[in-house]
Amino acid sequence: AIYAVVGVDIYGEEEPVTFGDFASAMFTMFQVITADGWATVIARPMFYTPESPRPSVVLFFTSYILIVGTFLLNVVVAVL
Repeated sequence: AIYAVVGVDIYGEEEPVTFGDFASAMFTMFQVITADGWATVIARPMFYTPESPRPSVVLFFTSYILIVGTFLLNVVVAVL
C-alpha cells in the first residue's frame, strides 16, 4: 500500500490510468508483483516518454519488486 500511495503522489498526474487514484495504483502494483505483463503494459510506456527516459521509474519498480518479493518469499518459507 505504501508504494501505491507513493506512485499516486509521483506519477498520478502523468499516468492517470495506472496511478490516477489509490485503487488503480493498488491494482497496478498487484500486476507488477505477479509479473502479469507489467513490463510491456506499465513500465515501458512510463519509462520511455516523448521528452526523455525517466530513471525514477526504474528505481521505483526495481525497489518494489526486490522488497516485496523478498518479503513474500519469507512469508511462504515461514508458512511451510
